[in-house]
Amino acid sequence: MSFIKSLIPQKYHADRKVFRSIYSIIIVDLILLFVSLSFVPVFLFIDFIEGAYIMFYSSLAALGYFLVLNFNKNLTTSGNYFVLQILIICLSMMYFTGGISSPYLFWLFCICPVSFLFFKEKIALFWAGTILVSFIVLATAQIFGYPFEQQLTPLVLNITWTISFIFGVLIFVSTFRNFQIGLSKVNQQLKKTNSELKNSNQELERFAYIASHDLKSPLRSVISFITLFNKRYKNQIDEEGQEFLDIISTNADQMQHLIEDILEYSKSKNRVLKKEKVDLNKVLKQIVSHIDSKDFYLDGKVQVSPLPEIESDFTIFKQLFQNLIDNGLKYNHGHHKLVSVQYLEKETELYFMIKDNGIGMEEAYFKKIFEMFQRLHTKNEYQGTGIGLAVCKKIVQNQGGKIWVTSKLNEGSIFHITFPKSILWSEKSKEQIKDKNLLGVEI
Repeated sequence: MSFIKSLIPQKYHADRKVFRSIYSIIIVDLILLFVSLSFVPVFLFIDFIEGAYIMFYSSLAALGYFLVLNFNKNLTTSGNYFVLQILIICLSMMYFTGGISSPYLFWLFCICPVSFLFFKEKIALFWAGTILVSFIVLATAQIFGYPFEQQLTPLVLNITWTISFIFGVLIFVSTFRNFQIGLSKVNQQLKKTNSELKNSNQELERFAYIASHDLKSPLRSVISFITLFNKRYKNQIDEEGQEFLDIISTNADQMQHLIEDILEYSKSKNRVLKKEKVDLNKVLKQIVSHIDSKDFYLDGKVQVSPLPEIESDFTIFKQLFQNLIDNGLKYNHGHHKLVSVQYLEKETELYFMIKDNGIGMEEAYFKKIFEMFQRLHTKNEYQGTGIGLAVCKKIVQNQGGKIWVTSKLNEGSIFHITFPKSILWSEKSKEQIKDKNLLGVEI
């Protein structure tokens, strides 16, 4: 094995994938060289002069590969050279040894795995197509009566069949083994990368939670003193001073909302979910009553179709629908703002549709709006931190669901949500929760 490694130019040792590919190709090339040299005297002995010449050429081509590999900087060129030489040798030998019934048919079809081992998909497909066309041409000619002579004696033919079969098996085993090792290494690297990303995400979420939590107290003091200052000294400062104070107050409020939203986002993934019976009709009723009581949107209306009872956490589903309904009413210029919540039970999933007649958006933003701090408008146009939909996405994903949006500019948006049907409330759910309570398990 160390001998084969020594044949690989040092410049290819750095890239493990390239190194493994060349390693396998060199094994094939050495087998080809050994078989070719072995057949030269055999073919001379049975007066198969053409075959001896082809085998001699084959051995020279095998040696030539090492020269091309060492002196050529482009790896694709050495690969093309290797495959082309095998193709010429195979077709030449098949011509003199029975056409498609030739034992060298094995050699021809071995080019396919070798090319996929060495090349990128596009070039490998080119060579695979070339082999297929070559085979079809030979087969068509033989079917229509072209006489491909068999110049091998029965004994040599049987030996050649045996050696060609072994050669073919070695090629396929070598290729499969190379692929298996490569796949194993890729999987190991992916596991390592996923583990690092998971740890990094956990650290970032922990940092966001701690930082946001620790910022709340001093910011609350700042807002309190701004309010107190406003009450005591409002009449003692000029108009410009009052304007500056209003700017400070507005920015402090925005920071408070931002901190609260970041805290909510960091908690949404790791929140311990309750397992309880949740009537989504009651969830929506609370949201609508809250909107009406605060006079948030005097010209807004929410329509709700009958919704199911599910086994989940009341609070997170209230937060989910609250964010989506608020968005539908907030980003809306209409005189009659309307948000409708519709539900459909499908064969394997629960499908919710939250539709509004608001300002809508272009397709380019369909995915971006679910990312942190993604805003399509300035804070002067619409209040918000750009975190609400990111929280919605986390809530839905934590429940095993999916969320996406469809929209047209100035025609409104539709948020689509699906959940697995397993979250539906049933008597079985009731019994499971009852059993947990009896065991003293916190739910």
